Amino acid sequence: MVGASGGVRRWVERTILAGMSIRPTAGLALALSLNALFSACANTPMPAPRPSTAVATIPNPTTVRLLNTANARLDEGRRLLQGWQEQRELQSLFADAEAAAGRGNHPQAQRLADEVVQRTDLALSGHYHHRAEQQLRTVQAATGLSDAQLERVRIAELALARKQSRRAYDLLVSLNRQLAQDHTRYTVKPGDSLWSIAGHREFYGNSWLWPLIWQANLDVLDRPERLRVGQQLTIRHHPSIDEVVNAIALAHQPRR
Repeated sequence: MVGASGGVRRWVERTILAGMSIRPTAGLALALSLNALFSACANTPMPAPRPSTAVATIPNPTTVRLLNTANARLDEGRRLLQGWQEQRELQSLFADAEAAAGRGNHPQAQRLADEVVQRTDLALSGHYHHRAEQQLRTVQAATGLSDAQLERVRIAELALARKQSRRAYDLLVSLNRQLAQDHTRYTVKPGDSLWSIAGHREFYGNSWLWPLIWQANLDVLDRPERLRVGQQLTIRHHPSIDEVVNAIALAHQPRR
């Protein structure tokens, strides 16, 4: 409480005394009491204001997860989709979702974020479907697949049929990468030739496929007849059907 000014103090004293029929000595006593009261008020410091407590928005795990997913999908769409017509609209929806989350309106934030995810996934589905079909053609052209690898192809084909394009794409990319890296390192022994090596059952089991070994080792073997004992050769396990056909045709050509 702030102490009263001198003018206010005198006004209060006059008002009280004017309305009271009291003796001068009683008036003097009242004046002294008022003086003590005003002095006490003037010397009483105001209580320190209580610090205001801001209302914090409590994070909602579902909202946070959906916002993170929506943001990741938008980034993926920007990277992969050329001429993406919905990009600006979905970016605006995502900003609205973030704003709703900031206000603590989690149902609205979740609804908007989920819409961004669903519509972006739909746009990406066409992209991944096309890419998955390309990967499927590549793996279908490979030879020498094991039963386990053929099962992975079947699962990927099933995912494509169910419109799970991204899953099919991921499965096929992984499989094609494995097939490309699947090879054996062979050390040339006395008496070896590309013809004899290709005929080994653990390799191609067909001597007419010797050009496959030569073509995979052009960096160390510029001519087939220059094979040396101790050379390290790479023998691929899964040449494509076209590569096999071309190798047989080359093997049947007369050597000069």
